[in-house]
Amino acid sequence: MQVALTQHPGNRLARELSAETAYLSANGSVFADDLIRSERDGPRWLMEDSTAAWIAPFAPIGALGDVMAVFHQRGAIEELSDAEIAVFAASLTQVVSYFADNGLSSFNLSFFPEQPAEKSGRHRLTARLLPRFYLNNSLHVSDASYLQLLLQEAFCMRFPETLAAQMRPALQNR
Repeated sequence: MQVALTQHPGNRLARELSAETAYLSANGSVFADDLIRSERDGPRWLMEDSTAAWIAPFAPIGALGDVMAVFHQRGAIEELSDAEIAVFAASLTQVVSYFADNGLSSFNLSFFPEQPAEKSGRHRLTARLLPRFYLNNSLHVSDASYLQLLLQEAFCMRFPETLAAQMRPALQNR
């Protein structure tokens, strides 16, 4: 498990919150509620429980598709009761079991909450689950990381200053 917690929403969620603000202003309704209403019983609809509605998003992020849970009337994880967490976990287990039955056993799961200080009502807590596949089965290297796919954050394994310091001597000798 990798946990990333920050005061700032990150690239993907910042764009989503901005778009949801514009949608609420233009339509007088919450985008996620309208999305679930329009997807209900359609070709991308998966299921609904007392905590969340589950869909296969129109624009998948992962190479193997993904699943999204939209929580009912909740904007952040800390708003969920223990009972709601248990219901979500049971549904998540069903979704993961489906993928496991189809040969997929590695996943990324990310939650996208409202910023706690705002509580604007424009956003519903969502969770995205992406099945991963290995590019190299012996090394267990997956196709991409959750930072790249789910959070749309670039990352680098080396500081640019370190790279430059290591490269400079080699380039000067050419």
